Amino acid sequence: MDNKEFFQAIEALEREKGIPKTYMLERVETALLMAYKRNTTEEDRAVVLLDEEKQTIRLMRRRTVVEQVENANEEISLEDAHKISKKYSLGDFVDTEINTKDFGRIATGAAKQVIIQGIREAERGMLVREYETRQREVMTATVLRIDPRSGNATVELDRTEAVLIKSEQIPGEELEVGQKLKVYVSEVKKDSKGGHFVMISRTHPEMVKR
Repeated sequence: MDNKEFFQAIEALEREKGIPKTYMLERVETALLMAYKRNTTEEDRAVVLLDEEKQTIRLMRRRTVVEQVENANEEISLEDAHKISKKYSLGDFVDTEINTKDFGRIATGAAKQVIIQGIREAERGMLVREYETRQREVMTATVLRIDPRSGNATVELDRTEAVLIKSEQIPGEELEVGQKLKVYVSEVKKDSKGGHFVMISRTHPEMVKR
């Protein structure tokens, strides 16, 4: 993935998945910086600058212009700053590019991970919204597997999986893998890890009424 492909992927995420470009760029910036720090022993205060117009990703050493330098990793004297440019004043930031042959590899790997994660989050979000609108509906599910110990059945519902627990199955009903059956979408709940799962039933009063 080169820089052009990276920025195109970010735009595609906003266009196709509804993830704001600014949100993704902030996440990528943070990920790149963390990846760089994991792979270096330098103590400089580094920042990542993403330029959409020029389609560049640059790693910069950032120092604050001060009268007297106490920490050379994070500060630069006004005199030295003026050697770079006369425009600098006390309190300004001076950014100088860090040239490291490893940054391209680090940036590519970190950016890919953030984009993949962004796609997964977007798809989960879209799925949750879809099933929230389908609560209290009857849907057709396909049995994928059955736990021989608990009797719980994992079923496929359109683009997601759900578990039809034993207590929500019709008493005496013997389910088989591959079997298609009607289920009632009773609720979409959040789990302890921040994810979501679909609650389904074959015995819900509304299912029986339908």
